[in-house]
Amino acid sequence: MIAWKILGAACAVALLAPAQTDIPETTAHEAPVTFESRVNLVPIPVVVRDKRSNAVGNLTKDDFEIYDNGKLQVISKFSIEKGGETLAVKPMVVESAGGTQETAPATGPAPVIPTRFVAYVFDDKHFTAGDLMQARQAALKHFDSMDNASARAAVFATSGINPEDFTADRAKLQAALNRLMPRSFGSNPQVDCPYLPYHTADMISNNHDTIAFQAAVGYLMTSCPETVSTPQTARSNPLPAQGMVMSMAAREANIGDAETRTTIGVLERTVQRLAAMPGQRILVLVSPGFIFPSREQDISQLIDKAIRMNVVINAIDGRGLYVDPISDASRPGPTDPTLAQYEREEALIAEETLATLAAGTGGTLFAKNNDLVEGFLRTGSQPEFTYMLGFSPQNLKNDGSFHTIKVKLKPSSGLTVQARRGYFAPKRSESPEDKEKQDIEDALFTRAEMTDFPLSINTQFFKSSDTAATISIVARVGLQKFHFRKAEGRSKDDITVVTGLFDRDGNFLSAKKTVIEVRLRDETFEKRVGAGLAVRSSFEDVKPGIYTLRLVARDSEGQMMSTTTGAVEVP
Repeated sequence: MIAWKILGAACAVALLAPAQTDIPETTAHEAPVTFESRVNLVPIPVVVRDKRSNAVGNLTKDDFEIYDNGKLQVISKFSIEKGGETLAVKPMVVESAGGTQETAPATGPAPVIPTRFVAYVFDDKHFTAGDLMQARQAALKHFDSMDNASARAAVFATSGINPEDFTADRAKLQAALNRLMPRSFGSNPQVDCPYLPYHTADMISNNHDTIAFQAAVGYLMTSCPETVSTPQTARSNPLPAQGMVMSMAAREANIGDAETRTTIGVLERTVQRLAAMPGQRILVLVSPGFIFPSREQDISQLIDKAIRMNVVINAIDGRGLYVDPISDASRPGPTDPTLAQYEREEALIAEETLATLAAGTGGTLFAKNNDLVEGFLRTGSQPEFTYMLGFSPQNLKNDGSFHTIKVKLKPSSGLTVQARRGYFAPKRSESPEDKEKQDIEDALFTRAEMTDFPLSINTQFFKSSDTAATISIVARVGLQKFHFRKAEGRSKDDITVVTGLFDRDGNFLSAKKTVIEVRLRDETFEKRVGAGLAVRSSFEDVKPGIYTLRLVARDSEGQMMSTTTGAVEVP
């Protein structure tokens, strides 16, 4: 659930042609609104690649099929997003006191605003010291080549310790990387005997796997009897070793679940943080992978939230080329073959987790490769082409059940499809009010331009001091395409206008919202529709700098929406 609120502000609304009546035909009011995320249309980002792993961008809606629990669905949403597209910034227009419009005089080059936001999340909860050091060194080299003009980066850790928010300051990013260190409380293969990683411990403690249990007991008795309280009897009496293995397994299973829960929570908060950035949003998870034996729904909800927030999750398997535990020279002693097989299973599941997060959001997985510098280069951007498909499940029960998704090409022609693999049904129905809130939130914090009806933004600023200014905004809404509802002798519609203010680094600062109740009489309808609406608002006490303004307007009757974006510099 998204925690921030858009607060109402004193805004004046006027029809451009004055009305000759005592009964108001437009009424504006401001009220706070809280946005929530939910499942409605099931969105599916899809990346299609050829045999050389290049993204394919020439397919149409008719080339795809979507199956929900094996049943063919109707594709109701289809679009193609290009990874190289940038945020559209329109020139500002100054409205003079006489009501005419004049283009603001150019005082220099147009303001450059960031169009790409990349949050790097390092999994210090699961990394070993050696692997984390290699990942950190590769990231330092990558940041040396970062484009400060168009990109902003942030560094987070799954432990939640020492974050660095979005910035173009390389020194701050490098300092954040240098603060990274392993922070797992789980079993360590270089220290603990026997070594019981999460998967093995879960199989013993929660799944009562006798094979894993007996292998762990046998290894403890033969290879590390000093671990048992009475080592002189460890090889002849298995009871102390059995009790110790059960205790160790329960402890490691609890630690593993807690660290998985913490990791997913940090990823969710990072997605939410990215959702407030007005541009291309990428989360790069740098991790050896992790498992989630009891957190399937949490992973599905994370993917669903990322899709709805237009966040792509790319993943780097920080282990590079996998080293088999039998061949791992860093371990103090020999590894039991049976326990080694459970470790191999965990390694495969951990990598599959990274693949699931990437595939589910239209992202990229970089794995089985020691060139982590190349991995950072590939994952710091979106795929060249991403197909945004969607369908509305028929007769969907709001029971929270899991549905498998299969996306196919007809025919495949040797192409590979990367898409999410399922979703959880909602536990409640979505009301029209909920849908409106979600639509406006998505539009405010995305770079997509929607033009269902004419919409423009004009602005000017007034310096109240050397360090503060007021940005005055006029949003102009064209009404010709609106679908008014006829009732009580009036043509009715409600129009919501939201203006968001973002700083140079793309951080959300504030927003103003106005709801205009339009109630037009028949005798003035044509004139007023032709004139349109002007909605005024302002942001006060703005410090000198470059700002992005994002304008969203939506009507309640036709549920049409338009957006526009502009930049303004306060000297």
